[in-house]
Amino acid sequence: MINQIFNDAWLQLSAKEKKEHVQNKMLGLKPAVVYLDDEPEALEIFSIKCTELGLEAVVSTDSKELSEFIAHNKSRILLILSDYQMPEGNGFDFRKKVAEVSIGLPFYILSGHV
Repeated sequence: MINQIFNDAWLQLSAKEKKEHVQNKMLGLKPAVVYLDDEPEALEIFSIKCTELGLEAVVSTDSKELSEFIAHNKSRILLILSDYQMPEGNGFDFRKKVAEVSIGLPFYILSGHV
């Protein structure tokens, strides 16, 4: 489904047109991208960029809060991102929590650590 939504033509659209295009492809559901990180600045930048792309960014430093959001909104989530190293655990711990409430959503772990 992601390949049907995000293609070369989509890249040429304005932010408003991108949002409308994604919502049409998702049958009216408000598309969301979830991001867990312990750095508020990273979450803020991510939110701004998602808005420019016509997507809703659901961001938090709290994995429990995001797990609950995912459980109740899995039909409109396009992608889940997580930082790897955080004070309260890591991206793999969060992935395990997400797998308990939703299987099959694309999940990526980001890291500045080698």
